[in-house]
Amino acid sequence: MATFEKRLLATTVDHVAEHDPERLFAVVPRGSELSDGFFNMTMKDLARGVNFACWWIEKTIGLTSRPETLAYMGNNDVRYLIFTLACQKTGYKVWNLRIRNVFAGASS
Repeated sequence: MATFEKRLLATTVDHVAEHDPERLFAVVPRGSELSDGFFNMTMKDLARGVNFACWWIEKTIGLTSRPETLAYMGNNDVRYLIFTLACQKTGYKVWNLRIRNVFAGASS
């Protein structure tokens, strides 16, 4: 029986990006139209996106000594994952808001 070590998903992303940087993570649209095409997002791209988001969080919001919550509301795409992993790495908790849920309650 194999044993598995416990680690955060962000740590796993960094590990894979270091050891297999060209591994395909996702195929992402370049724009809102099919004619805009797609690009292959590698694990290296994902790790760099997460690290950039970490830098942005720390520069814009600051460091945290306790798990405060940050909210993110945006398109339902890979940015949700990037923001979630960046929060994990910087010590914040994430609250992913859904645009359709926000607007669904607005008409009531």
